[in-house]
Amino acid sequence: LAHPLVSLFSQQPDVIAIGVSYLRIEALIMPAYVLSFIASAVLQGIKRPTIPMYFNLLRQIVLPMLFIAIALIMFKAPIEGVWWSIAIATWLAVLVQVWHLYYTLSRLSA
Repeated sequence: LAHPLVSLFSQQPDVIAIGVSYLRIEALIMPAYVLSFIASAVLQGIKRPTIPMYFNLLRQIVLPMLFIAIALIMFKAPIEGVWWSIAIATWLAVLVQVWHLYYTLSRLSA
């Protein structure tokens, strides 16, 4: 499914190859976004609206920049290293966010 989708936007084989690799890795990240949005909504619902903002900064800026730099500079990774860096950063931040949500909810109910 990735190849036909990318082919809608470009006919260049190199662009299609890069786009397909991106979409395949991005598909693995989608469940993390769902968990992040749910955790953010719950935290906002219990009057903790700033916490999700910090997790989003961590997930979207801080960790990806760090992991991309490590992948490209230390490991000399190809473009897929950038995609995997984003995937790892996203899942790591979301897992910490979900843990924080459970921790916060357990303190409220105790």
